[in-house]
Amino acid sequence: MTVGKRILEVLEKKNIKIIDFANAVNVFEENIAEWKYGNYDPTLVQLAKISNYLNVTTDYLIKGEYSQEVCYVCMRCNKKKKIKQLPFESIEPVE
Repeated sequence: MTVGKRILEVLEKKNIKIIDFANAVNVFEENIAEWKYGNYDPTLVQLAKISNYLNVTTDYLIKGEYSQEVCYVCMRCNKKKKIKQLPFESIEPVE
C-alpha cells in the first residue's frame, strides 16, 4: 500500500473530509490525489504535519507499521511517560 493510500485510509476511518485535512496540513487537494495514485509521496515536512494531525506515527504512514508504545516527555510535569498509540485510535496513557 502506498503512503497516499494509507493516509486516505486513516482519513476514512476517522471520518475526516479531504478538504478539512488539506487545509489543516496546508496542502492542495490535487496533491492528495497524486499521493493516492502513487505519482509521488508527501515530503518529510508534510509527513510530520500529517502524522501530528492524524495522530499516527510516521512509521505507520511510511511502512504500515506502528509502535505499541511511544515515549514522550510530559509538558506539565517534565517526566517521561509511555503511551499506547494505535493507528486509528486516540492516544491512551499506559499505566
